[in-house]
Amino acid sequence: MIATGLNPSAKGMSHGAQGLIAYDFTNSYSEQATEAAGLLISNHSYNVVSGWNFNEDQNRWEFWGRPNDTEDYKFGYYSSDAQLLDSIAYNAPFYLIVKAAGNNRGETGPAEGQPYFRFNAQNQMAAAGNRPSGISSNDSYGSITWDANAKNILTVGAVRGIPGGYNRPEDVVMSSFSGWGPTDDGRIKPDVVADGVNVLSTYASANNGYSSLSGTSMATPNASGSLFLLQEHYSKLKSGAFLRSATIKGLAIHTAEEAGTNPGPDYQNGWGLLNVQKAAAVISASVASNNGTSSEHLMYENLFNGTTNSFTTTVVATGKEPLKATISWTDVKGNVDQVNVLNNPEKKLINDLDIRITSGSRTFRPWTLDPSSPANAAVKADNITDNVERIDIDSTVAGETYTITVTHKGAIGSLTRGQQAYSLLVSGVGGTAHCASAALTNAGSRIDSVSLQTIRYANPAGGTTYVNNTAIAAYIEPSQSVPFRVRVNSADASDVDKIVKLFIDYNNDGDFNDANELVATSNALRNTQVFSG
Repeated sequence: MIATGLNPSAKGMSHGAQGLIAYDFTNSYSEQATEAAGLLISNHSYNVVSGWNFNEDQNRWEFWGRPNDTEDYKFGYYSSDAQLLDSIAYNAPFYLIVKAAGNNRGETGPAEGQPYFRFNAQNQMAAAGNRPSGISSNDSYGSITWDANAKNILTVGAVRGIPGGYNRPEDVVMSSFSGWGPTDDGRIKPDVVADGVNVLSTYASANNGYSSLSGTSMATPNASGSLFLLQEHYSKLKSGAFLRSATIKGLAIHTAEEAGTNPGPDYQNGWGLLNVQKAAAVISASVASNNGTSSEHLMYENLFNGTTNSFTTTVVATGKEPLKATISWTDVKGNVDQVNVLNNPEKKLINDLDIRITSGSRTFRPWTLDPSSPANAAVKADNITDNVERIDIDSTVAGETYTITVTHKGAIGSLTRGQQAYSLLVSGVGGTAHCASAALTNAGSRIDSVSLQTIRYANPAGGTTYVNNTAIAAYIEPSQSVPFRVRVNSADASDVDKIVKLFIDYNNDGDFNDANELVATSNALRNTQVFSG
Protein backbone atom coordinates (compact mmCIF):
# COMPACT_ATOMS: atom_id res chain seq x y z
CA MET A 1 0.00 0.00 0.00
CA ILE A 2 2.62 2.60 1.04
CA ALA A 3 6.08 0.91 0.91
CA THR A 4 8.76 3.57 0.35
CA GLY A 5 10.62 1.43 -2.16
CA LEU A 6 14.04 0.73 -0.66
CA ASN A 7 13.80 -2.01 -3.25
CA PRO A 8 12.45 0.06 -6.17
CA SER A 9 10.75 -3.03 -7.63
CA ALA A 10 8.54 -3.17 -4.55
CA LYS A 11 7.46 0.44 -4.26
CA GLY A 12 3.99 0.79 -2.79
CA MET A 13 1.05 2.21 -4.71
CA SER A 14 0.84 5.25 -2.38
CA HIS A 15 4.56 5.22 -1.64
CA GLY A 16 4.57 8.89 -0.63
CA ALA A 17 2.02 8.40 2.16
CA GLN A 18 3.24 9.48 5.59
CA GLY A 19 1.80 6.66 7.63
CA LEU A 20 -0.57 3.74 7.92
CA ILE A 21 -2.56 2.39 10.87
CA ALA A 22 -2.31 -1.40 11.07
CA TYR A 23 -4.32 -3.89 13.15
CA ASP A 24 -4.56 -7.65 13.17
CA PHE A 25 -7.99 -9.02 12.27
CA THR A 26 -9.04 -9.71 15.86
CA ASN A 27 -11.96 -7.45 16.82
CA SER A 28 -11.75 -5.83 13.39
CA TYR A 29 -15.43 -4.84 13.23
CA SER A 30 -15.44 -2.95 16.52
CA GLU A 31 -12.17 -1.26 15.55
CA GLN A 32 -13.59 -0.28 12.16
CA ALA A 33 -16.74 1.11 13.74
CA THR A 34 -14.66 3.15 16.20
CA GLU A 35 -12.28 4.52 13.56
CA ALA A 36 -14.71 4.82 10.65
CA ALA A 37 -15.45 8.54 10.91
CA GLY A 38 -11.76 9.35 10.40
CA LEU A 39 -11.00 6.80 7.68
CA LEU A 40 -11.04 7.03 3.88
CA ILE A 41 -9.74 3.58 2.84
CA SER A 42 -9.14 0.37 4.76
CA ASN A 43 -7.67 -2.86 3.39
CA HIS A 44 -8.74 -6.33 4.51
CA SER A 45 -6.66 -9.19 3.13
CA TYR A 46 -8.36 -12.00 5.01
CA ASN A 47 -11.55 -14.06 4.90
CA VAL A 48 -13.57 -16.46 6.99
CA VAL A 49 -12.36 -20.03 6.41
CA SER A 50 -14.95 -21.78 4.24
CA GLY A 51 -15.31 -24.96 2.25
CA TRP A 52 -12.10 -26.87 1.77
CA ASN A 53 -9.00 -25.72 3.58
CA PHE A 54 -5.57 -27.37 3.75
CA ASN A 55 -4.30 -27.22 7.33
CA GLU A 56 -0.54 -26.89 6.88
CA ASP A 57 0.17 -27.34 10.60
CA GLN A 58 -1.67 -30.68 10.64
CA ASN A 59 -0.85 -31.59 7.02
CA ARG A 60 -4.45 -32.50 6.23
CA TRP A 61 -7.51 -31.44 4.24
CA GLU A 62 -10.44 -30.11 6.24
CA PHE A 63 -14.00 -29.34 5.15
CA TRP A 64 -15.45 -26.37 7.03
CA GLY A 65 -19.10 -26.82 6.15
CA ARG A 66 -21.72 -27.90 8.67
CA PRO A 67 -21.71 -31.59 9.75
CA ASN A 68 -24.22 -32.95 7.21
CA ASP A 69 -23.81 -30.41 4.38
CA THR A 70 -22.19 -31.20 1.05
CA GLU A 71 -21.76 -27.48 0.31
CA ASP A 72 -20.61 -24.78 2.72
CA TYR A 73 -23.48 -22.31 3.16
CA LYS A 74 -21.01 -19.46 3.79
CA PHE A 75 -20.28 -19.10 0.07
CA GLY A 76 -22.42 -16.27 -1.31
CA TYR A 77 -24.02 -15.86 2.12
CA TYR A 78 -25.13 -12.45 3.45
CA SER A 79 -24.08 -12.84 7.08
CA SER A 80 -24.38 -10.68 10.18
CA ASP A 81 -20.77 -9.68 9.51
CA ALA A 82 -21.68 -8.49 6.00
CA GLN A 83 -24.65 -6.62 7.45
CA LEU A 84 -22.40 -4.96 10.05
CA LEU A 85 -19.94 -3.83 7.35
CA ASP A 86 -22.82 -2.36 5.36
CA SER A 87 -24.02 -0.54 8.46
CA ILE A 88 -20.55 0.84 9.25
CA ALA A 89 -20.19 2.05 5.66
CA TYR A 90 -23.67 3.62 5.63
CA ASN A 91 -22.92 5.60 8.78
CA ALA A 92 -19.48 6.75 7.55
CA PRO A 93 -20.18 7.92 3.97
CA PHE A 94 -16.54 8.79 3.16
CA TYR A 95 -15.11 5.43 4.29
CA LEU A 96 -14.54 2.70 1.67
CA ILE A 97 -13.86 -0.84 2.91
CA VAL A 98 -11.76 -2.84 0.42
CA LYS A 99 -11.93 -6.61 0.88
CA ALA A 100 -10.25 -9.64 -0.68
CA ALA A 101 -12.50 -11.95 -2.70
CA GLY A 102 -10.64 -14.94 -1.22
CA ASN A 103 -8.69 -17.81 -2.76
CA ASN A 104 -11.27 -20.55 -2.22
CA ARG A 105 -11.53 -21.51 -5.89
CA GLY A 106 -8.00 -22.93 -5.62
CA GLU A 107 -8.85 -24.98 -2.51
CA THR A 108 -10.57 -27.99 -4.08
CA GLY A 109 -9.92 -30.57 -1.36
CA PRO A 110 -8.47 -34.09 -1.59
CA ALA A 111 -9.32 -36.51 -4.36
CA GLU A 112 -12.34 -38.74 -3.82
CA GLY A 113 -11.37 -41.71 -1.67
CA GLN A 114 -8.65 -39.78 0.16
CA PRO A 115 -8.83 -39.05 3.91
CA TYR A 116 -10.23 -35.76 5.17
CA PHE A 117 -11.48 -34.06 8.33
CA ARG A 118 -14.69 -32.15 8.99
CA PHE A 119 -16.85 -30.87 11.83
CA ASN A 120 -18.79 -33.58 13.68
CA ALA A 121 -22.12 -33.27 15.53
CA GLN A 122 -20.29 -31.80 18.53
CA ASN A 123 -18.85 -29.10 16.26
CA GLN A 124 -15.35 -30.54 16.64
CA MET A 125 -12.95 -31.00 13.73
CA ALA A 126 -12.51 -34.77 13.48
CA ALA A 127 -11.46 -37.49 11.04
CA ALA A 128 -14.33 -38.23 8.65
CA GLY A 129 -12.88 -41.19 6.73
CA ASN A 130 -12.31 -40.94 2.99
CA ARG A 131 -13.87 -38.22 0.88
CA PRO A 132 -17.09 -39.44 -0.77
CA SER A 133 -18.50 -38.14 -4.02
CA GLY A 134 -20.91 -35.23 -3.90
CA ILE A 135 -19.07 -32.78 -1.65
CA SER A 136 -18.65 -29.46 -3.44
CA SER A 137 -15.15 -28.50 -4.52
CA ASN A 138 -15.89 -24.70 -4.39
CA ASP A 139 -13.87 -24.37 -7.61
CA SER A 140 -16.26 -22.39 -9.78
CA TYR A 141 -19.05 -19.83 -9.38
CA GLY A 142 -20.36 -18.86 -5.96
CA SER A 143 -16.99 -19.21 -4.21
CA ILE A 144 -16.79 -15.86 -2.39
CA THR A 145 -17.44 -16.16 1.29
CA TRP A 146 -19.32 -14.40 4.05
CA ASP A 147 -18.30 -10.77 4.77
CA ALA A 148 -16.79 -10.25 1.30
CA ASN A 149 -20.41 -10.34 0.10
CA ALA A 150 -21.35 -7.03 1.76
CA LYS A 151 -23.05 -4.48 -0.54
CA ASN A 152 -21.24 -1.27 0.36
CA ILE A 153 -17.66 -2.53 0.19
CA LEU A 154 -15.33 -3.00 -2.79
CA THR A 155 -14.48 -6.69 -3.23
CA VAL A 156 -11.31 -7.33 -5.23
CA GLY A 157 -10.36 -10.43 -7.22
CA ALA A 158 -6.89 -11.38 -8.45
CA VAL A 159 -5.64 -11.63 -12.04
CA ARG A 160 -2.20 -11.93 -13.59
CA GLY A 161 -0.11 -8.83 -14.12
CA ILE A 162 0.08 -7.26 -17.59
CA PRO A 163 3.72 -6.17 -18.09
CA GLY A 164 3.00 -4.55 -21.46
CA GLY A 165 -0.09 -2.72 -20.25
CA TYR A 166 -3.76 -3.25 -21.07
CA ASN A 167 -4.82 -3.18 -24.72
CA ARG A 168 -7.75 -5.58 -25.01
CA PRO A 169 -9.96 -7.77 -22.79
CA GLU A 170 -7.88 -10.86 -23.56
CA ASP A 171 -4.93 -9.23 -21.75
CA VAL A 172 -6.71 -9.81 -18.44
CA VAL A 173 -5.97 -13.41 -17.39
CA MET A 174 -7.83 -14.79 -14.39
CA SER A 175 -5.79 -16.43 -11.63
CA SER A 176 -6.37 -20.07 -10.72
CA PHE A 177 -7.57 -19.26 -7.20
CA SER A 178 -9.56 -16.01 -7.08
CA GLY A 179 -13.12 -16.39 -5.79
CA TRP A 180 -16.04 -15.87 -8.18
CA GLY A 181 -19.56 -14.61 -7.59
CA PRO A 182 -22.46 -14.41 -7.60
CA THR A 183 -23.71 -13.76 -4.11
CA ASP A 184 -26.73 -15.85 -3.18
CA ASP A 185 -29.05 -13.01 -4.17
CA GLY A 186 -27.26 -12.50 -7.50
CA ARG A 187 -25.14 -9.40 -6.85
CA ILE A 188 -21.98 -8.83 -8.89
CA LYS A 189 -18.91 -9.91 -6.97
CA PRO A 190 -16.02 -9.37 -7.18
CA ASP A 191 -16.50 -5.69 -7.98
CA VAL A 192 -13.15 -5.33 -9.80
CA VAL A 193 -9.92 -7.29 -10.28
CA ALA A 194 -6.29 -6.28 -9.87
CA ASP A 195 -2.81 -7.81 -10.15
CA GLY A 196 -2.43 -10.50 -7.50
CA VAL A 197 -0.12 -13.13 -9.02
CA ASN A 198 3.59 -13.26 -8.12
CA VAL A 199 3.57 -9.75 -6.67
CA LEU A 200 6.86 -8.62 -5.11
CA SER A 201 6.18 -6.79 -1.87
CA THR A 202 7.42 -6.18 1.64
CA TYR A 203 7.35 -9.25 3.89
CA ALA A 204 7.23 -9.81 7.63
CA SER A 205 10.39 -11.95 7.79
CA ALA A 206 12.51 -8.88 8.59
CA ASN A 207 12.40 -5.08 8.55
CA ASN A 208 13.96 -5.22 5.09
CA GLY A 209 12.26 -8.46 3.99
CA TYR A 210 10.69 -8.97 0.55
CA SER A 211 8.82 -11.84 -1.05
CA SER A 212 6.75 -12.64 -4.14
CA LEU A 213 3.29 -13.87 -3.22
CA SER A 214 0.03 -14.67 -4.99
CA GLY A 215 -3.50 -14.22 -3.73
CA THR A 216 -6.40 -11.85 -3.52
CA SER A 217 -4.57 -10.71 -0.39
CA MET A 218 -2.04 -9.12 -2.77
CA ALA A 219 -4.57 -7.77 -5.28
CA THR A 220 -6.57 -6.01 -2.54
CA PRO A 221 -3.80 -3.76 -1.10
CA ASN A 222 -2.79 -3.07 -4.70
CA ALA A 223 -6.30 -1.65 -5.17
CA SER A 224 -6.50 0.01 -1.73
CA GLY A 225 -3.23 1.90 -2.10
CA SER A 226 -4.19 2.96 -5.62
CA LEU A 227 -7.63 4.22 -4.62
CA PHE A 228 -6.10 6.31 -1.86
CA LEU A 229 -4.29 8.24 -4.61
CA LEU A 230 -7.68 9.23 -6.02
CA GLN A 231 -8.67 10.79 -2.71
CA GLU A 232 -5.36 12.67 -2.62
CA HIS A 233 -5.84 13.86 -6.20
CA TYR A 234 -9.38 15.09 -5.57
CA SER A 235 -8.36 16.76 -2.32
CA LYS A 236 -5.65 18.76 -4.08
CA LEU A 237 -8.11 19.94 -6.72
CA LYS A 238 -10.92 20.71 -4.27
CA SER A 239 -9.13 22.49 -1.42
CA GLY A 240 -8.99 19.58 0.99
CA ALA A 241 -12.38 18.03 0.27
CA PHE A 242 -12.75 14.26 -0.17
CA LEU A 243 -14.92 11.98 -2.27
CA ARG A 244 -17.66 9.86 -0.77
CA SER A 245 -17.00 6.12 -0.66
CA ALA A 246 -19.84 5.49 -3.13
CA THR A 247 -18.09 7.83 -5.56
CA ILE A 248 -14.71 6.13 -5.23
CA LYS A 249 -16.35 2.74 -5.70
CA GLY A 250 -18.37 4.10 -8.63
CA LEU A 251 -15.22 5.55 -10.20
CA ALA A 252 -13.44 2.20 -9.94
CA ILE A 253 -16.34 0.49 -11.71
CA HIS A 254 -17.02 3.34 -14.18
CA THR A 255 -13.43 3.32 -15.48
CA ALA A 256 -12.59 -0.40 -15.17
CA GLU A 257 -11.08 -2.01 -18.27
CA GLU A 258 -13.22 -4.64 -19.95
CA ALA A 259 -12.27 -8.22 -18.98
CA GLY A 260 -13.76 -11.60 -19.82
CA THR A 261 -15.17 -13.08 -22.99
CA ASN A 262 -18.26 -10.87 -23.27
CA PRO A 263 -18.98 -7.14 -22.95
CA GLY A 264 -20.17 -5.86 -19.60
CA PRO A 265 -19.65 -7.30 -16.12
CA ASP A 266 -19.35 -10.97 -15.22
CA TYR A 267 -19.13 -13.04 -12.07
CA GLN A 268 -15.45 -13.81 -12.60
CA ASN A 269 -13.89 -10.38 -13.17
CA GLY A 270 -16.69 -8.21 -11.85
CA TRP A 271 -16.68 -4.93 -13.79
CA GLY A 272 -13.13 -5.49 -14.99
CA LEU A 273 -9.54 -4.46 -14.36
CA LEU A 274 -8.96 -1.50 -12.05
CA ASN A 275 -7.54 1.51 -13.94
CA VAL A 276 -6.77 4.31 -11.52
CA GLN A 277 -5.22 6.52 -14.20
CA LYS A 278 -8.57 6.64 -16.02
CA ALA A 279 -10.38 7.31 -12.77
CA ALA A 280 -8.01 10.19 -11.98
CA ALA A 281 -8.68 11.64 -15.45
CA VAL A 282 -12.42 11.61 -14.73
CA ILE A 283 -11.80 13.50 -11.49
CA SER A 284 -9.64 16.09 -13.25
CA ALA A 285 -12.13 16.58 -16.06
CA SER A 286 -15.14 16.70 -13.74
CA VAL A 287 -13.54 19.54 -11.78
CA ALA A 288 -12.94 21.34 -15.09
CA SER A 289 -16.60 20.79 -16.00
CA ASN A 290 -17.53 23.43 -13.46
CA ASN A 291 -16.47 25.80 -16.24
CA GLY A 292 -18.39 23.84 -18.89
CA THR A 293 -15.25 22.53 -20.57
CA SER A 294 -15.35 18.82 -19.79
CA SER A 295 -16.64 15.59 -21.25
CA GLU A 296 -16.75 14.04 -17.75
CA HIS A 297 -19.26 14.72 -15.00
CA LEU A 298 -19.28 13.68 -11.36
CA MET A 299 -22.35 14.64 -9.36
CA TYR A 300 -23.72 14.07 -5.86
CA GLU A 301 -27.48 13.81 -5.80
CA ASN A 302 -30.20 12.77 -3.38
CA LEU A 303 -33.71 11.37 -3.63
CA PHE A 304 -36.02 12.36 -0.76
CA ASN A 305 -39.31 11.08 0.56
CA GLY A 306 -42.19 13.50 0.11
CA THR A 307 -40.78 15.07 -3.06
CA THR A 308 -40.31 14.03 -6.66
CA ASN A 309 -39.05 10.51 -7.03
CA SER A 310 -36.64 11.22 -9.87
CA PHE A 311 -33.66 13.26 -11.03
CA THR A 312 -33.13 14.22 -14.68
CA THR A 313 -30.25 15.84 -16.51
CA THR A 314 -29.59 16.40 -20.22
CA VAL A 315 -26.19 15.84 -21.83
CA VAL A 316 -24.78 16.13 -25.34
CA ALA A 317 -22.53 13.39 -26.77
CA THR A 318 -19.08 14.23 -28.07
CA GLY A 319 -19.09 11.32 -30.52
CA LYS A 320 -15.39 10.77 -29.74
CA GLU A 321 -15.90 8.00 -27.19
CA PRO A 322 -18.71 5.85 -25.81
CA LEU A 323 -21.27 7.54 -23.61
CA LYS A 324 -21.15 5.95 -20.17
CA ALA A 325 -23.19 6.69 -17.04
CA THR A 326 -22.86 5.05 -13.63
CA ILE A 327 -24.82 5.46 -10.40
CA SER A 328 -23.43 4.16 -7.11
CA TRP A 329 -24.96 4.41 -3.66
CA THR A 330 -24.30 3.25 -0.10
CA ASP A 331 -27.42 1.23 0.61
CA VAL A 332 -29.19 0.58 3.90
CA LYS A 333 -28.10 -2.70 5.49
CA GLY A 334 -29.95 -5.80 4.29
CA ASN A 335 -31.60 -8.64 6.19
CA VAL A 336 -29.31 -11.46 7.29
CA ASP A 337 -29.94 -14.73 5.47
CA GLN A 338 -31.33 -17.67 7.40
CA VAL A 339 -28.57 -20.18 8.00
CA ASN A 340 -30.83 -23.15 7.24
CA VAL A 341 -31.67 -21.87 3.74
CA LEU A 342 -28.88 -22.74 1.33
CA ASN A 343 -28.31 -20.22 -1.51
CA ASN A 344 -31.16 -17.95 -0.40
CA PRO A 345 -32.12 -15.77 -3.43
CA GLU A 346 -33.86 -13.08 -1.32
CA LYS A 347 -32.69 -9.65 -2.53
CA LYS A 348 -30.51 -7.63 -0.18
CA LEU A 349 -31.05 -4.34 -2.01
CA ILE A 350 -33.21 -2.02 0.12
CA ASN A 351 -33.42 1.28 -1.78
CA ASP A 352 -33.58 0.20 -5.42
CA LEU A 353 -32.49 3.11 -7.61
CA ASP A 354 -32.65 2.92 -11.40
CA ILE A 355 -30.83 4.75 -14.17
CA ARG A 356 -32.05 5.13 -17.75
CA ILE A 357 -30.78 7.13 -20.72
CA THR A 358 -33.16 8.19 -23.48
CA SER A 359 -32.71 9.82 -26.85
CA GLY A 360 -35.80 10.26 -28.96
CA SER A 361 -37.69 6.98 -28.92
CA ARG A 362 -34.67 4.98 -27.76
CA THR A 363 -34.14 3.89 -24.14
CA PHE A 364 -30.81 2.55 -22.89
CA ARG A 365 -30.73 0.31 -19.80
CA PRO A 366 -28.00 -0.81 -17.38
CA TRP A 367 -26.10 -4.08 -17.37
CA THR A 368 -27.41 -6.97 -15.31
CA LEU A 369 -26.49 -10.64 -14.77
CA ASP A 370 -28.57 -13.76 -14.21
CA PRO A 371 -27.37 -15.72 -11.13
CA SER A 372 -29.26 -18.82 -12.24
CA SER A 373 -26.95 -18.97 -15.30
CA PRO A 374 -23.75 -17.40 -13.95
CA ALA A 375 -21.65 -18.12 -17.05
CA ASN A 376 -24.05 -16.26 -19.35
CA ALA A 377 -23.14 -12.87 -20.79
CA ALA A 378 -24.53 -9.75 -19.14
CA VAL A 379 -27.59 -8.18 -20.73
CA LYS A 380 -28.99 -4.65 -20.72
CA ALA A 381 -32.19 -4.71 -18.71
CA ASP A 382 -33.74 -3.65 -15.41
CA ASN A 383 -31.24 -4.24 -12.59
CA ILE A 384 -33.10 -5.09 -9.36
CA THR A 385 -30.08 -6.50 -7.54
CA ASP A 386 -27.00 -4.24 -7.38
CA ASN A 387 -26.33 -0.88 -5.73
CA VAL A 388 -24.14 0.10 -8.67
CA GLU A 389 -25.66 0.43 -12.15
CA ARG A 390 -23.80 1.31 -15.35
CA ILE A 391 -25.05 2.09 -18.85
CA ASP A 392 -22.69 1.89 -21.84
CA ILE A 393 -23.69 3.38 -25.22
CA ASP A 394 -20.87 2.33 -27.52
CA SER A 395 -21.81 4.38 -30.59
CA THR A 396 -22.99 7.97 -30.46
CA VAL A 397 -23.20 10.83 -32.92
CA ALA A 398 -21.53 14.08 -31.91
CA GLY A 399 -24.07 16.70 -30.90
CA GLU A 400 -26.83 14.22 -30.17
CA THR A 401 -28.76 14.97 -26.97
CA TYR A 402 -29.40 12.33 -24.30
CA THR A 403 -31.51 12.54 -21.14
CA ILE A 404 -30.28 10.73 -18.01
CA THR A 405 -32.94 9.91 -15.43
CA VAL A 406 -32.47 8.40 -11.97
CA THR A 407 -35.54 7.11 -10.16
CA HIS A 408 -36.51 4.97 -7.17
CA LYS A 409 -38.63 1.89 -7.74
CA GLY A 410 -40.93 2.44 -4.81
CA ALA A 411 -43.66 5.05 -4.57
CA ILE A 412 -42.91 8.55 -3.32
CA GLY A 413 -42.34 8.29 0.43
CA SER A 414 -41.14 4.67 0.37
CA LEU A 415 -37.39 5.28 0.63
CA THR A 416 -36.06 3.54 3.71
CA ARG A 417 -34.69 6.13 6.17
CA GLY A 418 -36.31 8.91 4.20
CA GLN A 419 -33.71 9.53 1.52
CA GLN A 420 -30.98 7.96 -0.56
CA ALA A 421 -27.81 9.78 -1.56
CA TYR A 422 -26.03 8.56 -4.68
CA SER A 423 -23.21 9.50 -7.02
CA LEU A 424 -23.69 9.93 -10.77
CA LEU A 425 -20.69 9.66 -13.10
CA VAL A 426 -20.96 10.42 -16.81
CA SER A 427 -18.34 10.18 -19.59
CA GLY A 428 -18.40 10.90 -23.31
CA VAL A 429 -20.49 14.06 -23.03
CA GLY A 430 -19.87 17.79 -23.30
CA GLY A 431 -20.43 18.20 -27.04
CA THR A 432 -22.34 20.97 -28.83
CA ALA A 433 -25.96 20.18 -29.60
CA HIS A 434 -27.08 19.98 -33.23
CA CYS A 435 -28.37 23.27 -34.57
CA ALA A 436 -31.54 23.57 -36.65
CA SER A 437 -29.82 24.97 -39.75
CA ALA A 438 -29.12 23.00 -42.86
CA ALA A 439 -25.60 22.05 -41.81
CA LEU A 440 -22.96 22.57 -39.19
CA THR A 441 -20.23 24.53 -40.92
CA ASN A 442 -17.08 26.00 -39.50
CA ALA A 443 -14.57 26.54 -42.27
CA GLY A 444 -10.96 26.09 -41.30
CA SER A 445 -11.39 24.20 -37.98
CA ARG A 446 -11.99 20.59 -37.05
CA ILE A 447 -15.58 19.40 -37.32
CA ASP A 448 -16.40 16.19 -35.49
CA SER A 449 -19.80 15.51 -37.02
CA VAL A 450 -22.20 16.81 -39.63
CA SER A 451 -25.94 17.11 -39.09
CA LEU A 452 -28.20 17.93 -42.06
CA GLN A 453 -31.60 18.20 -40.45
CA THR A 454 -33.72 20.41 -42.69
CA ILE A 455 -33.79 18.82 -46.11
CA ARG A 456 -37.52 19.34 -46.74
CA TYR A 457 -40.04 18.56 -49.41
CA ALA A 458 -41.10 22.10 -50.32
CA ASN A 459 -44.60 21.60 -51.76
CA PRO A 460 -47.13 19.59 -49.69
CA ALA A 461 -49.65 19.84 -52.58
CA GLY A 462 -47.67 17.33 -54.65
CA GLY A 463 -45.12 19.44 -56.51
CA THR A 464 -41.63 18.20 -57.26
CA THR A 465 -39.58 21.16 -56.11
CA TYR A 466 -37.14 20.41 -53.25
CA VAL A 467 -34.84 22.65 -51.27
CA ASN A 468 -31.48 22.65 -53.02
CA ASN A 469 -28.92 21.49 -50.50
CA THR A 470 -26.15 20.61 -52.94
CA ALA A 471 -24.03 23.54 -51.81
CA ILE A 472 -23.73 22.53 -48.17
CA ALA A 473 -20.09 22.09 -47.15
CA ALA A 474 -18.31 21.06 -43.93
CA TYR A 475 -14.57 21.58 -43.81
CA ILE A 476 -12.76 18.77 -42.02
CA GLU A 477 -9.25 17.48 -41.66
CA PRO A 478 -7.88 15.25 -44.45
CA SER A 479 -8.78 11.56 -44.00
CA GLN A 480 -10.74 12.33 -40.82
CA SER A 481 -13.58 9.93 -40.09
CA VAL A 482 -16.71 12.00 -39.42
CA PRO A 483 -20.09 10.68 -38.19
CA PHE A 484 -23.02 12.16 -40.07
CA ARG A 485 -26.77 12.29 -39.59
CA VAL A 486 -29.33 13.38 -42.18
CA ARG A 487 -33.01 13.93 -41.41
CA VAL A 488 -35.38 14.19 -44.39
CA ASN A 489 -38.95 15.42 -43.83
CA SER A 490 -41.77 14.83 -46.29
CA ALA A 491 -45.11 16.54 -45.77
CA ASP A 492 -47.03 13.87 -47.67
CA ALA A 493 -47.17 10.37 -46.15
CA SER A 494 -47.80 8.91 -49.62
CA ASP A 495 -44.64 10.48 -51.02
CA VAL A 496 -42.62 7.32 -51.64
CA ASP A 497 -41.11 8.01 -55.05
CA LYS A 498 -38.46 10.61 -54.35
CA ILE A 499 -34.77 9.75 -54.20
CA VAL A 500 -32.35 11.29 -51.75
CA LYS A 501 -28.62 10.78 -52.16
CA LEU A 502 -25.83 11.89 -49.88
CA PHE A 503 -22.34 12.35 -51.34
CA ILE A 504 -19.10 12.94 -49.47
CA ASP A 505 -16.15 14.42 -51.35
CA TYR A 506 -13.60 12.25 -49.57
CA ASN A 507 -10.53 13.42 -51.46
CA ASN A 508 -11.63 17.07 -51.69
CA ASP A 509 -11.24 17.25 -55.48
CA GLY A 510 -14.52 19.07 -56.05
CA ASP A 511 -16.45 16.20 -57.65
CA PHE A 512 -18.19 13.00 -56.61
CA ASN A 513 -16.85 10.64 -59.25
CA ASP A 514 -14.70 8.47 -57.00
CA ALA A 515 -15.58 5.11 -55.48
CA ASN A 516 -17.57 5.10 -52.24
CA GLU A 517 -18.50 8.77 -52.46
CA LEU A 518 -22.20 7.90 -52.60
CA VAL A 519 -22.79 7.01 -48.95
CA ALA A 520 -26.57 7.00 -48.45
CA THR A 521 -29.59 6.52 -50.71
CA SER A 522 -33.32 6.34 -50.05
CA ASN A 523 -36.21 6.03 -52.48
CA ALA A 524 -38.98 5.36 -49.94
CA LEU A 525 -39.56 8.42 -47.80
CA ARG A 526 -42.42 8.37 -45.32
CA ASN A 527 -42.65 11.57 -43.30
CA THR A 528 -39.22 11.42 -41.64
CA GLN A 529 -36.26 9.31 -42.72
CA VAL A 530 -32.94 9.36 -40.92
CA PHE A 531 -29.62 8.32 -42.42
CA SER A 532 -26.59 7.98 -40.20
CA GLY A 533 -23.13 6.63 -40.73
